[in-house]
Amino acid sequence: MAKLAFNKRCPYCKNKSYGRVYRKFWMRLIPKTRYYECHVCLRNFMAIFGISDIFERRKYRHYEVQDNVLVNLYPDLSEAFPVVNISRGGLSFRFTTDKEQPTTIKELEILHSVKGIRLKIPSMTMLDYEPYNGLSGSDRKTRICRGKFNDLTRKHKVLLKDTIPELSKN
Repeated sequence: MAKLAFNKRCPYCKNKSYGRVYRKFWMRLIPKTRYYECHVCLRNFMAIFGISDIFERRKYRHYEVQDNVLVNLYPDLSEAFPVVNISRGGLSFRFTTDKEQPTTIKELEILHSVKGIRLKIPSMTMLDYEPYNGLSGSDRKTRICRGKFNDLTRKHKVLLKDTIPELSKN
C-alpha cells in the first residue's frame, strides 16, 4: 500500500525541496495530479489532489561502489573525492573541501585506482547536498553531494552501462 503525506514534501526523505517533472500520458488521465522529483534523494513522487502519494519512478538503479572509486571534478577543483553511489543518470560523492560547491561541472572523471578504470563524463549538474559530519578542529567541511549527468552521448551511455558493474559492490 502506498504512503500518503498530507503536505507536499518528499515521502521518502521528508524534504520540501522538489521540482515538477514531465508526466506520462496515463498520469494526465487522473485529474488534479502533479508529478515531482525530490532534489535531495532524486526520487519521484506523485501528488493527487494535493496529497503526496508514493509511486517511485527512479529512471536508473543506484549501485553502491567499492572503496577506492574516486571522482575528479576539473577544471573547477583539482581534488578527487570518494564516490558513495553511482547510476547511469548520476552519482553522489563525499565532498571534503574548504572551497564552495560548484553548481555545474564542465568535465569530470571517474577513477578506480586498483582496476585502472578512467571514465570521462562531459558535464554534471549538482542538485543538492546532504550535510555530513564536519571534521573537528578544521575549516574543511564534509558533505554528500549528488549530481545528475548532462549531455551524455551514446558512447558515454554505453561506457557507463559497461563500467558500473565493475565499480559496484556485488
